[in-house]
Amino acid sequence: MPEIGIYGSQPTSPHTHASPVQGGQLSPATALNPSINRDCRVYKNGNQSINAGATAKITAWLASIDAGADFDIANSKYICPANGRLLVYAQLAFLLMADAKAANCHIYKGGAEIAKGYQNASLANASPMPSVLNLINVAIGDQIEIYGTNGDAAARDVSGDTKISYAVFRYLLP
Repeated sequence: MPEIGIYGSQPTSPHTHASPVQGGQLSPATALNPSINRDCRVYKNGNQSINAGATAKITAWLASIDAGADFDIANSKYICPANGRLLVYAQLAFLLMADAKAANCHIYKGGAEIAKGYQNASLANASPMPSVLNLINVAIGDQIEIYGTNGDAAARDVSGDTKISYAVFRYLLP
């Protein structure tokens, strides 16, 4: 059976650098080939305010790495290009939270929360950085989004610092 490319029918051979999928799965040869990967790292592009006690989708991302152009910048979501397992890590830095108030970082798949990490502010005006890591079974077209929850009694910002508010997506062999 010929390999089918991620973006439709493409002829592939061992000598091309297309990103082949077999039966909806990244082929083992593709997944192990260091010149063909689906790595993606996005970071916040500016601060984002979240209302008191609210959960909000994190928006305004920019990509520092997006090997397969799989992150939809305009809609702030990762679109899965193949069936398989996706390792997702996300971290958000909340600015100037009140003592003992919680900040959460969530991974959503298809509009539903599937994982959450939290951290309490350790003192007044602290900046907790909740993070979450999860291995997710995904199908072609699944949408992965990052959300944040502000547990403070006042609106708080998620930092736009590119080194502390970011997400990473990595396909693994099925």
